[in-house]
Amino acid sequence: MTKNYTQLSLIQRYQIEVFIKAGMKQKKIAENRGVNPSTISRELKRNTAQRGRTAGTYRATNAHSRTEQRH
Repeated sequence: MTKNYTQLSLIQRYQIEVFIKAGMKQKKIAENRGVNPSTISRELKRNTAQRGRTAGTYRATNAHSRTEQRH
């Protein structure tokens, strides 16, 4: 049994951003998107701004750009 890993798309990141702004819990977001809850947790941990004017917020466009830079 093999596992297939796929990266989140920009559309999925926009959906995560909307759900976070709406106050939805990470587990519910994962269920809604059909991914493992740890995927959402890692995405938020890696891509939530730590400083600047957007500190503490998740921005889909920033997250996607940061992911592209890492790869």
